[in-house]
Amino acid sequence: MERLLKIVDYLIVAPGFNDNVARCYSLPNITCELFCSDVIAISRHLINEEVVGKGLHERMRRKRSEMIIVQIQEYPLLDKIVSYFNVQTWYKLTPLNVTLAGYIHKIISFWLIKRPEVILTYLMQSKNFIQNLFCHLNLSTSVTDILVRLCTMPNIERVDPATYQTMRAELIQYAINALDHYQSDDFITQQIMELFSTIIK
Repeated sequence: MERLLKIVDYLIVAPGFNDNVARCYSLPNITCELFCSDVIAISRHLINEEVVGKGLHERMRRKRSEMIIVQIQEYPLLDKIVSYFNVQTWYKLTPLNVTLAGYIHKIISFWLIKRPEVILTYLMQSKNFIQNLFCHLNLSTSVTDILVRLCTMPNIERVDPATYQTMRAELIQYAINALDHYQSDDFITQQIMELFSTIIK
């Protein structure tokens, strides 16, 4: 786990001017692909997924639908990955790296598809996650895509409908506020309008 936490730095710490090509491009890309791997060696650390079985080889042969999954409510790797969008001060936002934001977006989207209940519940419980995203609407479409996906999740049995609707309403309200705040910024206004358009559909 400690090694994986260290590797996350390739995703959330922007490379410096004097860093080599591998640090700037290869390592962040490989790290992203690593955390987008739906294998038990990754999921057991990323979302604390454990498979209960009689032996390793038997577990590897069994279909995922037949596995018994145990969830532990602590996610240090996810905490560190989504911390990329954390806002340290509301008055002076630090510009984020668009490429790294794209990698974070890819990881979040991947696991929202693969383990929607776990990831959605985690994000709903993450303090200020949505609010932080709205502070970085300038990051290409990475942030908008995450917001759209959160607002258009299909019916999920083990996610409390009331909690999800509350989060969705909060997200829409932030979008309305952002539309007013960024009215002079055509790019961000376009991002917000596309968000509304997707939600309405």
